[in-house]
Amino acid sequence: MTPLGELNANELCRKGKPDGNGRPCQTDNKDLTLWRQNTLEAADRNRVKWVIDDQYAPTDLVTSWPGSASYTGDSETDIVYQELNPTNPRYVGVTWCDDPISATVKCDQAYVRIKGGARFTYAVICHETGHAVGLLHGRDANPPINDGDDRLGCLHNPPDNGPIELGSNNRDQINKTY
Repeated sequence: MTPLGELNANELCRKGKPDGNGRPCQTDNKDLTLWRQNTLEAADRNRVKWVIDDQYAPTDLVTSWPGSASYTGDSETDIVYQELNPTNPRYVGVTWCDDPISATVKCDQAYVRIKGGARFTYAVICHETGHAVGLLHGRDANPPINDGDDRLGCLHNPPDNGPIELGSNNRDQINKTY
């Protein structure tokens, strides 16, 4: 979970881009508002809802689906899901912070972008949502572990064909943080 160890300037949340080079941030509070943009097909919208309800709702996060998204102001939608190709073609999905909270590890609004078609899977949705709440790949953990370690649950990397479950370790990390 971000931050790692003693907080330093390299671990602060920064505004990202959909190029896969963002820094994972924590969402700004445990109350998560979620939005599925109209780029998602009905089946993909249902997959996102299932992953949130089945994997993230049992954590200390409190999830809600408002009737519309807010992209500005004090009550921005926390996580916005898109079905578009990431800017970097090497990635199946990317997550980035659009509105970092200055000098913290927190983000007011994050975007999750996943390729369409057969790439918009439960595993990838779980993985990218994990980044939106601050979960890391194994190589970014402290101490680092293998990106395929079973303790990572759906944060297994690469996420294609990885577990669709958040896993007890990640659930514990979310609950300790939020």
